[in-house]
Amino acid sequence: MILEYKINHTDWPYLMPMVQASLNHTAVPSLDNKAPVKLFTGLPCPTPLREFYLPDEREGRGGLQEVPEVDKIDEFSPT
Repeated sequence: MILEYKINHTDWPYLMPMVQASLNHTAVPSLDNKAPVKLFTGLPCPTPLREFYLPDEREGRGGLQEVPEVDKIDEFSPT
């Protein structure tokens, strides 16, 4: 993964929470195609892309932003 995405090995501690969240929210065949988070908490499993990095042109910087509702996604598309 480090080689594929050209990530510095010293950044791994910062990426670990995202990797763990991805594993916890991924459906597993041995769990009847359910995600561990759904089975252990009973809560609905959010989409893995609920938040992602978007450049913020107004501030001149980027950050994590919540994904808008499906009908509003086009407003965030680059032109």
